[in-house]
Amino acid sequence: MKTRIIGDVHGKFHAYKERIQNIDSSIQLGDFGFNDTWKKLSQHKINHQRHKIIPGNHDDYNNINDLYTFGKDYGNVSFNDFNFFFLRGAWSIDQRHRTIGISWWSQEELEYKSLQMAIEEYCDTKPEIVITHECPGDYTGISVMMFKKSWINNRTGLALQNMWNYHKPKLWIFGHWHRNIVMDIKETTFICLDELDYVEYDSEKYIEWNIIKIKEQIQKLYNKRYPMKW
Repeated sequence: MKTRIIGDVHGKFHAYKERIQNIDSSIQLGDFGFNDTWKKLSQHKINHQRHKIIPGNHDDYNNINDLYTFGKDYGNVSFNDFNFFFLRGAWSIDQRHRTIGISWWSQEELEYKSLQMAIEEYCDTKPEIVITHECPGDYTGISVMMFKKSWINNRTGLALQNMWNYHKPKLWIFGHWHRNIVMDIKETTFICLDELDYVEYDSEKYIEWNIIKIKEQIQKLYNKRYPMKW
């Protein structure tokens, strides 16, 4: 069974709906949208058993429909035979320009206690696949590779960094940074997805096969966006 993993939506509901048509299941990586966007899920009768969202930092935490999440903030899940560890949330770099309760919510990052519990569960179970909105912090080199400087100095990024320091999964997929990037760092293949772009994971195949195929999918996205000129 294939699961489509979709990047940030930011309120573009109809584009999201197009991307979940005629597929087995999907996981959206957060920044789905504010109140009206979340309401459209039930209004359009999106199947909550097949389509899930891992909330990010640009989501209305007062109106999130829990039917479309995994019912918790982090942890190991088995979703349509797809097994992985996830953690929601991130820090908004632009929060000073946003309005509390309208375009910014304090729940965007988990509290330190919850993050510590998430780290403990991760270390106990040592997952092979991780799916998050944010990515680990500076020591992976991800922020330097994407922005040419250290950037991810916040509690979510640091918690994810601590997880990766302890155990390096085979595959880590995230959104948030609005880029399509493949990074092989030590034992982990990191995949960053741009807004509304997606890759597919086939749970009937082994992880290494999926990593190869996902890299091919990212290359196709890149070629489509930046076609070669002769």
